[in-house]
Amino acid sequence: MEASPAASHHSSTSTVNATDEATFMLDKSPRINASKPTKYQLQFMTKPLIFASAAAPLAILVWSVVDLIHRKPNVFQASVIGGHLTITQAKAVDFACSAILAPLAMVSLNYLWFRISRKSIIKLQKVPLASLLAASNIESGGYSPSTLLALYRSKTWSFCLFGFLFLFSGIANTTLSQFIAYEEFQHQFPAAPTQLKQLNDEYIHSLQFSVDVSPANILSNGEFLSRSNFTPSQTSNLVRNLTGLLTDLLFENAMPNLDAGNGYIGSNATQQSLNAVDQSITILKHIPAYRLTVDCQPLQPSGCQLSETDGYSKLQVFPSGGNGTDSGLNYTAYTPGSMNLDLADGNNDASEFPYIAFTPVGVYTQAYLGWLYTPNMSSMPSAFGSIQPEINIIPEPNGSNFTNAGISCTIMRQEGYVDYNRTMGQQWERINSSFSDTQTASQSFLGYWQTALDYQAPSTAVTGIGPAIAGSAGRMYSKDGSLPNPNPVNWTIYAHNYLYASGEAQRITYEIASESMTSSDTPTDYVYNVTGVANIPRYHITYIPILLLLGLVSLLVGATITCVLTFYAGDITHDSHDFNQLQLLVDGVVGLQHSDSLTAAEAMESKGLVHWAKKFRVGYSKVVEGDEFVTRLLPEEGLAEAKI
Repeated sequence: MEASPAASHHSSTSTVNATDEATFMLDKSPRINASKPTKYQLQFMTKPLIFASAAAPLAILVWSVVDLIHRKPNVFQASVIGGHLTITQAKAVDFACSAILAPLAMVSLNYLWFRISRKSIIKLQKVPLASLLAASNIESGGYSPSTLLALYRSKTWSFCLFGFLFLFSGIANTTLSQFIAYEEFQHQFPAAPTQLKQLNDEYIHSLQFSVDVSPANILSNGEFLSRSNFTPSQTSNLVRNLTGLLTDLLFENAMPNLDAGNGYIGSNATQQSLNAVDQSITILKHIPAYRLTVDCQPLQPSGCQLSETDGYSKLQVFPSGGNGTDSGLNYTAYTPGSMNLDLADGNNDASEFPYIAFTPVGVYTQAYLGWLYTPNMSSMPSAFGSIQPEINIIPEPNGSNFTNAGISCTIMRQEGYVDYNRTMGQQWERINSSFSDTQTASQSFLGYWQTALDYQAPSTAVTGIGPAIAGSAGRMYSKDGSLPNPNPVNWTIYAHNYLYASGEAQRITYEIASESMTSSDTPTDYVYNVTGVANIPRYHITYIPILLLLGLVSLLVGATITCVLTFYAGDITHDSHDFNQLQLLVDGVVGLQHSDSLTAAEAMESKGLVHWAKKFRVGYSKVVEGDEFVTRLLPEEGLAEAKI
């Protein structure tokens, strides 16, 4: 009987042990092209490369861990490597690292790892055809679940290791392509001299309401307004800002707006010129400035007098030792309209009226912060000392007795300098200040606006600036009209509200005046230069420590797996037989064509074919054909007959 093709094939094929194979290949060495590297030359070149692929990430990993232990950064946030780059340079470095260097390194490592590991895993392995097909298709790392399942389905440790190599190579490729980035920072350098306009211009300063004009006429035809050429729009702006200032103080005290020593700090630079500074400049140094403080002490009045004329009321307060006449020793307060002190305050029948009186008229360097209320002689504690009230009889027009109490305050001025800072696009903020120890008395600009604004604070029954400035300082009476009030008048807040209002009134007036007035046509007469610091955006290269650590660990694991598979496989790793998809196709055609199982699979549909490939086990073996060894892909039954 004629032998079957399968029997004929098996009769001409036999396996040999490893010793016979090595001897045979040495005997057949003339068949190898002498110009190509020998097996031992390949082994000599490959193993150092594999060791290097493990040693390099190990060394970098050790250095990185030591550095992180020393610096203790947040491993999830960017750490600075360095650099002082433009945006173009930073993008170029990021592109080179993420799109060129990291992928190029991974391409080289993947070629080394997977080319060797694919050969290593086929030594004497009987695995499902699906696992072998999945392994032949892997040339780089990834996360494909179907590929990983196909490899793990082989139930062989070498294919499982190959699956881990596939996974960790993918992790390394992802992390090393993303751990480098760049970050913007502001580079500071000395800016060119910056020009600012004086707030207290020589011409403006000469018109500080030094003439004694009728308070009721200050806004309409006052000396300052008539000589300053305020436009209707500027006048409106001035009145709007001053009334807004008073209303704010009625509800919120000014303490948060003062410095740590309860001083008001202003700079001799217009806000308009500060806003015009180039946005790249973020620090201005040594700007001329001034600091205002208030010096107060209790003062018991000896009497007071009220009169009305020309549409406003005039309250004169005579300090102890005063002569009781309208002289420079007396304090004078003006209010619009009639000062009717016999009115209820809207909550009860008790009347109280805070007021601010100045002396002398036209200078306004000293003020009396007073409080009129229904008779009560209790003294009041304050940060300035015990305040002793006095019952005064106001003969005209009320003819009533009132308790009068208060403190005498003088605003003191110090000259100095301030430094300003801002972030890009934000407002200037004071960062440093320095002032001389010399203090001089300074006038309050509030005196000139006592009647000109015709101001009456919301929810108050009387007019004038006093109720607004004292509004957030408390009340003499509790809301039910009884004394003492559980939250009595805070004279410290009263005094510092007055200080802040005085400083802001001057700043507002000068700011608006500076829009149209200068001391001369020569800019150098009303502008000055200050030094500054400019910022330009620069970029440094950063890295994410956790991504670098994951990448290095993944490289180390991948290189270690390759080393293990290499030593396990031995000489097959360096055989000329290259295991890839094309080779698998050719090997399957040659080695599996006589398999009955393969013949049966021809009639299967796609789903059934996949299931069959998961069950159909194959393996590579060395067989003798003619006078040489060849590597053949055999079905499981063929391997059994070969006794593998």
